[in-house]
Amino acid sequence: MLVILTIIALIVTATILVTPKTVDELVKKKLDFRGFIKGEYEPKTFNPIMIKGEDTFLYRSRDGGVHKYDCKANITQPLFDNSSFRVLNTDQFSISADGMFALFQYNIYNVYRHSTLSKYKVINITTKQSHSLVGHHGDQFQTVRWSPVGHSLVRSMLGFASLNRVNTHHNTS
Repeated sequence: MLVILTIIALIVTATILVTPKTVDELVKKKLDFRGFIKGEYEPKTFNPIMIKGEDTFLYRSRDGGVHKYDCKANITQPLFDNSSFRVLNTDQFSISADGMFALFQYNIYNVYRHSTLSKYKVINITTKQSHSLVGHHGDQFQTVRWSPVGHSLVRSMLGFASLNRVNTHHNTS
């Protein structure tokens, strides 16, 4: 009698272990068209910005802040959070050659296929002070870029094109 009960218990145990799980247990979330349109199934991108002459790069974290990663020391330093991106409603930014200032491009208006008019804001990374760029013809520019040299914003040249005229600006204050 004991042998029969043991054999039945082994058969029941083997049947439970071998039986596949139901489809609902295997699938966590079903694909739907709304999720596809919203971009929920897109992979997270990682686009580092290498800093010339250094073993560091800049990257945007998952929360939207910008961080500086030192490859040799294996240290991550936050530069600024995502509040500037949210306030200006933009993803476009660049860092000055000395690493002290950030330039944000916002209110981007497409003129032609490869030309835009935009507003720009300069933010001091250490003090968080910001000011908008204003030129002779208003506050919209075709392009604004940092110069490749310079140790501060005062000595850095900020080159920009406004109404197809190329100008350089040595002092942004």
